Amino acid sequence: MKVLNRDVIKLIALILMLGNHIAYIFLPPGSFKAALLIDLGCSTAPIMCCFLVEGFYKTRSRRKYGQRLAAFALLSQLPFYLAFYPAHIKLYNVNMMGTLFLCFMMLCVLESSWEERSRKMAIFLLFMAGCFCDWPVLAQIFVLIFWRLHRVQEEGVAGRRDEVVSWFAVIGTYGMMEALNALSEGAGTGQVLRSLDSMAGPVLAAILILFFYNGKKARTGGEFLKWFCYVFYPGHLLVLGLVRLLLR
Repeated sequence: MKVLNRDVIKLIALILMLGNHIAYIFLPPGSFKAALLIDLGCSTAPIMCCFLVEGFYKTRSRRKYGQRLAAFALLSQLPFYLAFYPAHIKLYNVNMMGTLFLCFMMLCVLESSWEERSRKMAIFLLFMAGCFCDWPVLAQIFVLIFWRLHRVQEEGVAGRRDEVVSWFAVIGTYGMMEALNALSEGAGTGQVLRSLDSMAGPVLAAILILFFYNGKKARTGGEFLKWFCYVFYPGHLLVLGLVRLLLR
């Protein structure tokens, strides 16, 4: 069953993200098609957080890894505004690459030799910074869950159960946050239950990783696919933003 490598799953995640963004920008809110694409697209963030942790421990240079994330976060910010906030720029909202960079910095802190108090303070500050990013707080929680799973696996005491429990924690955290968000907006019981439909995204992410991911990268074209995944994010936002402006 485990027939998908890391790069194929990343491409699936990018396609689902594209559908999510198209639905947000162009489709009527509340329509079935928009809801479906948005919900399925919510699988991308958990997948990317999972692979961020994996990449952090497998990369040959953490410094270069962090520099790539920071560079593409900066490169993506204007297309991000263009796609989602064409009328007025919201300086407090940072794109997903920026979120992943903050999560990367959090991993660096967790693996540092700093004293415990300094580490906790740094993690707290990174969580606060994450409140101004796409997927606020949730992405950091996902990364902490996957980091903990990696540590247990490294100690040689993790099994299949630990992987499943970690993904259940991701799904449950996302569902709880969605329900709380709906309640904070004064939603009724029906709307709160509808908000839980978006858990389909994290569930799909869990299925892809737990049952289909073989733990390997693509045998050929790996370097091209790595850079394609980086470039695709600002590239698709730029195209969607320009189309949005033309349609106006």
